[in-house]
Amino acid sequence: MLPQGKHPRRPDTSRRQQSAFGQKKAPTQPRRASGAARTPLRPNEILDIAERCRTKWGWESSLKDDQVEAIKAQLQGLDVVVHAATGYGKTCIAAGPYAHPKAADLVTIMVSPLIALQEEMVETFQAEYKLKAIAVNSSHGGCTHEALETYVLLTSHLQRIVSGEYKIILISPELLLSKRFLDHVMRNTSFTRRLLSVIIDEAHVVSHWGAEFRKMYGTLGMIRAFLPRHASVVAMSATFSTRVRNDVLSKLQFGKNYVNVDVGNDRPNVSLVVRAIEHPLNSYKDLDFVIPTATARAQDIPLTWIYADNIASGIEIDSHLTELLPRDLRNTGLIRPYNAAYSKDYRAAVMQLVKEGKVRILICTDAAGMGCNIPDIDVVVQWKLTSSLSSFVQRAGRAARRAGRQGLAVLLVERTAYEIDLWADQDDEGKKGKKKKKKDGTTLKESREYARLHGALRGSTKKTDQCPTEIQPPIDPTNTNEGLHAFVQTTLCRRLVLKEVYSNKDMKDSTGPCCDICHPALLDRTRPGPFKAAPRRGGAKIGLPSVLVQEKLNEWRTRVKKRDFKNALWSAEGLLQQSTMTLLSSVGPIEDRPMLELVLGGQWKWMEKYGDELLECLKAIDMPPFQAKPKATRKRKALAADTAPEPKETIPKRLRVEARVEGTRAGRQEPSMTARDTSRHLTTTTPALPSTPRSYALPVASSSRPHPATLPNHYTHLLTPGTPTPTAPPPYGYYPYQYIGHHPHTPAAFSSQPLQHQAPQSSYYRPQTLHYPASPFSSPAPATPMRRQSHFPHPPPQGASPSGSFLGPAQHPGLPGQEQSGCNR
Repeated sequence: MLPQGKHPRRPDTSRRQQSAFGQKKAPTQPRRASGAARTPLRPNEILDIAERCRTKWGWESSLKDDQVEAIKAQLQGLDVVVHAATGYGKTCIAAGPYAHPKAADLVTIMVSPLIALQEEMVETFQAEYKLKAIAVNSSHGGCTHEALETYVLLTSHLQRIVSGEYKIILISPELLLSKRFLDHVMRNTSFTRRLLSVIIDEAHVVSHWGAEFRKMYGTLGMIRAFLPRHASVVAMSATFSTRVRNDVLSKLQFGKNYVNVDVGNDRPNVSLVVRAIEHPLNSYKDLDFVIPTATARAQDIPLTWIYADNIASGIEIDSHLTELLPRDLRNTGLIRPYNAAYSKDYRAAVMQLVKEGKVRILICTDAAGMGCNIPDIDVVVQWKLTSSLSSFVQRAGRAARRAGRQGLAVLLVERTAYEIDLWADQDDEGKKGKKKKKKDGTTLKESREYARLHGALRGSTKKTDQCPTEIQPPIDPTNTNEGLHAFVQTTLCRRLVLKEVYSNKDMKDSTGPCCDICHPALLDRTRPGPFKAAPRRGGAKIGLPSVLVQEKLNEWRTRVKKRDFKNALWSAEGLLQQSTMTLLSSVGPIEDRPMLELVLGGQWKWMEKYGDELLECLKAIDMPPFQAKPKATRKRKALAADTAPEPKETIPKRLRVEARVEGTRAGRQEPSMTARDTSRHLTTTTPALPSTPRSYALPVASSSRPHPATLPNHYTHLLTPGTPTPTAPPPYGYYPYQYIGHHPHTPAAFSSQPLQHQAPQSSYYRPQTLHYPASPFSSPAPATPMRRQSHFPHPPPQGASPSGSFLGPAQHPGLPGQEQSGCNR
């Protein structure tokens, strides 16, 4: 009997246990949940599951046979792999088992990759299937300390999860495999014995993201250690290629006895178009087809999703498409960006506006991609090539999810995607084929011809839409891009490429145009914007600028910036640049808008919004009349010609070399240097000594033991090569460095015998042999560190050392306290 207020301590199974000898044992692997697990249903108990689902949820039509097969497998405790197209009804497979009375108290864990998808699935389960669901993520507290301390906070999420309040639990793999969730939920036997299945939604990301992006997806298979015996693991995806399927089965630890539901991902009601980007990428004119030319109201624009993997590109696309809208529709919010950088409230509000039809164009990333159920999307556009074919198929599957609708999926790729030779050998990583090497002038031509034969010019403004006539390039489904370049360069039906990659068995007849290869008329719906010549400035004459006009224009742009863009980070220069102000002040009075447009020549981006206001500002200014720039007179031209530098003589190189050689022979003899002395040669401006001829010679060998640096095999031989000794001392400043204060400075220092100098072994001094006088003065120099000499064109002034610094009282010649001695010179 425990004392009052004392409670039995809950055993911590995660601690390392110690043996009788005090040695720590390794933590044991998680065991399967003990206790009475649920009993799987027999086949005769689930024969009428389809009718039960139709009756429970009031459906007019019955389930598909493949859906029924997946639901029965879960009730029987079997693993399932579901490969079906987007919009097939994979959510029904997760909710279907709850139509049986014996599954009413069971729980399903659904692993979902995105928060937006989790929130949407919660609404779907509660609204359509009347099943209470919860999303365990950061928007609901996630696995924070307050949300996970179930023994303290009775109202936390995990306490209600364990108690069985929720039937569907949506969670990310990171939170599912977190220590807190495993300890509080998955190790709780009262919860695991009621576990029906663990569903991995969008299971293809286990292979795509499990290696680098989200590594916890690659370790999801360890969750089986916490599952009871008859709990099912269901992997569902719309893009299971052969390589991805095998990788997912391995990482999720599927056995041999699993149920395979392979419907394929063919979408006969979605037309496919692939064409090359014709305009420069930063112009985004290839997206002009998104907004019809005759747009007068919002409903004239089809509901379109544009996928741009770069957030910055999405913002630029938003600005470009907004300029194409009529002026009265630009501020109505018809075009909205959507990505993970925005807040949860913003994303929820935008998605609601999309469902209501108030947002017609959504520029998004994968944050609005996988699993989002918007049934009436008309057009899906992928801007630039994706990383794999599955990424495009997933995004194209957002179109026309409602029965009876016809959608369009467009892939706009860089022109280089057509230049990759798929017949060449694959590279080591298998990512894509090798480009043709430009070995000569004809290789580039051959590369362009290869691209043309595979459809690089189709869909352009020139309407060269003839079908490719080249042989179909090879398709490699095991490649990391899953045959993406073959899908772009195909000369056959594009749906046949998808059939080869995803092993689609049954291909139904298309309810509309199939693809741009089979129906080239589809290219007329995706033409890029026309080419427009760059606007040129008008014929207005430019004269002398007026300072008064520039001051008034500066006041105007500052006032407009504070009024309309009070919180903007950019300056008033963004409204009216200085160059534009100079132009407007150089043409004289501007009376009307046509003249203003003539002067600006279409270069001012704010013309439509602020053109009238700028014109009123110019009219209010007492602008001086036009003053032409003064022309250069003949006198100025003659003066400029007189002061112009004389042209250099153009003597052939051969003659210049010969003249230099002859001059060298006729003049004084140049100093000779050995090969190892050339690295130390410095060009100095020293005065010539005509009275004393110089001859440079190698130093005479010393009788004393030479310094190691002078030995040929010593390592410092290459670092600090010696310097030849002149017979007569050169002028001041000839040597770049000098060492002071280590040898007595006597007249003997100027003998032909080289001085042996031992410098300290430090990084400040480098050991070398000095073949030159240490100082031209005979008085002893102080022990000062190495100094860099200044290059004096003449002898230094009195009181200055050869290093360029003035001497102190102790060493200044002729000062009191020092015996003056004459210079050796």
